[in-house]
Amino acid sequence: RTTGLVTAPEPLALAEAAGWLREHRGEAETFGAAGHAIAARVTWERCIDRLLA
Repeated sequence: RTTGLVTAPEPLALAEAAGWLREHRGEAETFGAAGHAIAARVTWERCIDRLLA
């Protein structure tokens, strides 16, 4: 669990995960920061370089 939670694609599972995130705000914020850090490394230039490699 680095950037979030994995759940079954079912309403109850998603609701439970949302509830967990609500109860663990510090960890939810850590997930968000980690996700932003990963997303910041994604650029069109890097995507094209990987496709052409």
